[in-house]
Amino acid sequence: MKKKDIIFGGFFLLICVILFLETRKFPVPIAALAAPPSFWPRIILTSLTVMLAVLIIRSFLFKGDTKDAGKAKSVLTKENIRVVSAIAATLLFLFLFKRVGYIISIFMFYLVSTYIMEPTKSVKAIAMRVIQAAILVASIYFIFGKGLSVQLPSGDLFN
Repeated sequence: MKKKDIIFGGFFLLICVILFLETRKFPVPIAALAAPPSFWPRIILTSLTVMLAVLIIRSFLFKGDTKDAGKAKSVLTKENIRVVSAIAATLLFLFLFKRVGYIISIFMFYLVSTYIMEPTKSVKAIAMRVIQAAILVASIYFIFGKGLSVQLPSGDLFN
């Protein structure tokens, strides 16, 4: 039994139940064919509740590894550093998105995040990422900016 999984699962299970009850306060649409605003939050909360229940049940059924219980584990592993770097890159992207603009911020975020996920320094891989970033920026721009007429941020630097 893993106490951490039970505490984690129980805490977030409680949050899911509270949020599910809050969705009962959402307004009901007049049109009978339209899905109510609570539909997708309830779907997400239900699936999250099922996953948390599985986590709690698994923690009761499977014993934790007792071999490595006494050994101190290093926090500074490559995986942890990559996770923290990805979170920092995402927060920086969110902070700079409106300031720098859509084109530059999405392009740079894609390059940085793909490098964090797979840190290769070959010229071919970097060139491929630049091409992929350009295709991503262009396709999102044409789909949302032109096709759906969504106004994408141009950035405070260019105004």
